[in-house]
Amino acid sequence: MGAGLRTSRGNSKGKYFKFFDGNFTREFYNKKPKGISAEEERHLLDRTTSKGNVIYYIPYETLQGHIVEGIIENNEKINQLQLKLVFSDGEQEMTFFDNADYRRAKTFYKRLPNIDFSKPVLLSAYKFTPDDKDKPIQGYTVYQGDNFTEKIGPHYTRETPNGLPQPTHNQIKDTWNYDEQDEFLMNVFNEKMKEVVEMNSDKRVANYMDNEGYSEETKKFAAGDVAEDDVPSAPPSAPQPSNDGPDDDDLPF
Repeated sequence: MGAGLRTSRGNSKGKYFKFFDGNFTREFYNKKPKGISAEEERHLLDRTTSKGNVIYYIPYETLQGHIVEGIIENNEKINQLQLKLVFSDGEQEMTFFDNADYRRAKTFYKRLPNIDFSKPVLLSAYKFTPDDKDKPIQGYTVYQGDNFTEKIGPHYTRETPNGLPQPTHNQIKDTWNYDEQDEFLMNVFNEKMKEVVEMNSDKRVANYMDNEGYSEETKKFAAGDVAEDDVPSAPPSAPQPSNDGPDDDDLPF
């Protein structure tokens, strides 16, 4: 299910999204949402956190629109470095939040120089478990072009680092340190988003929570103002995400 600004699932004005279990999700905190479309109602799921709170959520496979703003900032309330991306079509906006330190976010940063931000962007979520791994890999692939058929590859790769610092290896502890690389990528993000804000300023609109069933508690949760453990007490029965996956260069190097 896509979550473009214009979708059969209803008006996306003021909608907030996070990433959970291989999907982009709209989340409602401790209260079943009202005013959502019939299709959204059919896909509505819920999970119970380790603290006993119930989060209702609607999963989407894609997000799309012009990216008009991007911020990485420290959210002290939840002790997290947070990535925020705002999508717009000039009439409506939606906001996506993610953990800026997660590998899926860093994979996105590596593609920034190859994205044409004067054109719409589609993010396609994926989740899969490699044959030689126990844990799944999750993230979002970037598409542009006619009908979003052009897959955007990374600018920074193992073969062509383009100035990306390499991780350092502690041979005694057999650990890798990515601090210098992480700082480089976040600087790339910040500089690119300065360009994006200026480039797409004419596409900005007032972004606000409308009356689509959001409680005050949910508004705080959506904006990251509630410190909540998102680990479910039982695996949710979410629909299968897209079969998209990362390039080899998405793996740590």
